[in-house]
Amino acid sequence: MVRITPYLGVPRAIDAIEEYKKVLNANLAGREKVSEEVAKQWGLPENFDFDNSTMHAVLKIGDAVLYLADNLNKPDEKEPNNNVDILIHFDDEKSIKETYSNAEKAGWQIAMPLKKEFFADLFGMVKDPYGISWQLYLGDSDVE
Repeated sequence: MVRITPYLGVPRAIDAIEEYKKVLNANLAGREKVSEEVAKQWGLPENFDFDNSTMHAVLKIGDAVLYLADNLNKPDEKEPNNNVDILIHFDDEKSIKETYSNAEKAGWQIAMPLKKEFFADLFGMVKDPYGISWQLYLGDSDVE
């Protein structure tokens, strides 16, 4: 069996974790901080904030798994994400509407309002503060 898991590199993953818990109802399954040994190997500054660092985190969103970490190569940049969106396939109308509402309240950019589309019972697109685009989808799918 092959499984694909999205792995996001974002500035201050610790903040993204809290954002995703609030907006996407994610649950933190585990988080590792950057160790001093790794910091030396990667040439991170001596005043690096180890307590708030994230070397690797695992979030559960429903039955799905999402990995994320601090983008240590470009820690302050929020690069636009032009090539990849993450689609969340919802099972019910209440959940998709709640997530969309959470995104609006959190100030996420609404790229496409949540509404009925020819290909979906409900569909919308939002972009989080880290430049990640999320597709919210309710409907049948040919591929599971």
